[in-house]
Amino acid sequence: MILKSTMCIALLTLSLQAENNVSKFVADGEILFKKCVSCHGQKAEKKALNKSKILVDMTQVEIEKALRGYKEGTYGGSMKGLMTNQVKNMTQKDIYKVVFYIESLKKRDYNISPLN
Repeated sequence: MILKSTMCIALLTLSLQAENNVSKFVADGEILFKKCVSCHGQKAEKKALNKSKILVDMTQVEIEKALRGYKEGTYGGSMKGLMTNQVKNMTQKDIYKVVFYIESLKKRDYNISPLN
């Protein structure tokens, strides 16, 4: 299953790069992620309700697997009920958009300076 997810994400990335649509996917993902911000943080840096993994620390495959699993009802512990409701109307394409957006957060420079 992980190999299948990895291959899907890789093929999607190549396809989007060929069409030069990666930035559109990321922008769409940012819009979809807005409903996640209150629990996961603006930069996907928080543990939702102090229980979840930190999304920005997860791989693309882990995020895709989790979102798809929540949608199918096959993933999640104590957060399963809450998350299933959050993702139930997402298409597979929407899930990939959110994955690409979270991945883009890892590459952004937020000009965070070290403490003195």
